[in-house]
Amino acid sequence: MNKIKKRCIRYCAVLASRKSGREAKEIENDMRMAELRLDVGFGTYMAKKLYRRSYSELRKEYDPKVRWGRFDTDIDFVARYRDISYGTAKKEMDRLREKHDILYKEYTGNRLFECTDRKSLKKKLKRIAEKNEKYLREVCADTGWSYEKAKSEAARMKKLYDITYKQYSRYRFYAMSEDEVKEKLLRWKENANACVNTAAECSGWSRSRVRRHMKRYGVLYDIIQPYYVLYRAWELSDREMDSYARQKNSETLWRRFNDRSQARILAEKHRFDEVYAEYTGRRFWINRDSSFEEFCAFAEGLEYIFCKPIESGGGLGTEKHRVTEDLRGLYDMLMGKDRLLVEECITQHPEIDEFIPGCCCTIRVVVLQDGEGIHTICAGMRFGHEGITDNFSHDGMVADIDIETGVIVTDAVDKKGHVYDRHPVSGKTFKGFRVPNWDMVRSVTENAMNVLEGINYVGWDVAVCEDKAVLVEGNAMPDLVLIQAPYAPARKGMKYLFDPWLNKEE
Repeated sequence: MNKIKKRCIRYCAVLASRKSGREAKEIENDMRMAELRLDVGFGTYMAKKLYRRSYSELRKEYDPKVRWGRFDTDIDFVARYRDISYGTAKKEMDRLREKHDILYKEYTGNRLFECTDRKSLKKKLKRIAEKNEKYLREVCADTGWSYEKAKSEAARMKKLYDITYKQYSRYRFYAMSEDEVKEKLLRWKENANACVNTAAECSGWSRSRVRRHMKRYGVLYDIIQPYYVLYRAWELSDREMDSYARQKNSETLWRRFNDRSQARILAEKHRFDEVYAEYTGRRFWINRDSSFEEFCAFAEGLEYIFCKPIESGGGLGTEKHRVTEDLRGLYDMLMGKDRLLVEECITQHPEIDEFIPGCCCTIRVVVLQDGEGIHTICAGMRFGHEGITDNFSHDGMVADIDIETGVIVTDAVDKKGHVYDRHPVSGKTFKGFRVPNWDMVRSVTENAMNVLEGINYVGWDVAVCEDKAVLVEGNAMPDLVLIQAPYAPARKGMKYLFDPWLNKEE
């Protein structure tokens, strides 16, 4: 607590003492405890004349654990946002839960707390129902289930585990056993608790205060828990947080510039390789409905193959295998796994390979096409730390690239917020490194924008080889953390790069 704030609290305590007859020191202690434990600032404390009551009395009103037996950050957020009591917020949210099956997190996630009348509420509820139907259709398309069965199973999961229809579809809960569902939910909870603990330790705040602030930034600014820690969001003002490039911005551009049906092609790895074969520059094979002879034709002349699950992302489940003389054994092993996209390994440029040999370090290039032409907005280069992938979500690092020169202009940052001026494995310096064949990187990403007419906003993942640049993947709704993270240590927001298109009227 800084000196000015301490003086303000002490001064307020003296004023409150004169008005209430209580000891100034006692009020000062209560005021500090109210801020630390109940998240009640001294301004609110004075304005509502809370000094007339003891801290134990305040807990009965302001601490949900004491009054309601549990604390829910979604209810607490709504209560604070609308300046109503926790009980009033809970009553309203429970009513919608019972009548429309709206979970607390759906209430805040869909910003139902902003509805001021029945008409606006009805409109949002209709939109939620439409989106839920879309998610169920996605499940039907992947499983072959009838719509009724998909809805029944999704509703069961929602009732048992508070899994939304969006989560049910996106994370493929329909393909999991009960034990696998419980394991995944437990892992989510453990990761969330780890983020809260890290933020509490770094900020000096209580865990309850961190949870409140984390929920607020999650709802208002779409900041997920790991990024809350990465950005040290507890140090940022609302204005600073709003200047950061966030997933909400990417979603807005996705809706404005991409056709949803065609965007699905980019999400399906095998279809992407088929449609963009001209720009991927490598062979691929899928371990389904394929004979041993077809596999042999694919593997001929290859030393290594790279395998990634078709239904996964973030580098999860990726494998690299040497192609030996025992092709039958390799074929049988691959055919026994879940659906895999098996590709010819990319041999990256020797200068890039010096950072971490054996790990393909890719460049995320965000490109947008409108009526005025094709625009390369920004680019960031990812580096692996250990293993064979460079994914930022799994111990990878990212540094920003000047799009005109192809030179790295920042240090690298990982998802925990650690900053590296050199690669921890090789010691090779990041800042000042000029990406080889940069003109080819720009060319392949801009030319690829013309393949699908309905795809006009993409985050391309590009690998640089000795004599070419090739596409690895395309993301119709790219995660902008790869653009924002390198500037987080300097607390510099990067949303301004996207403002020319975000601020345009639809």
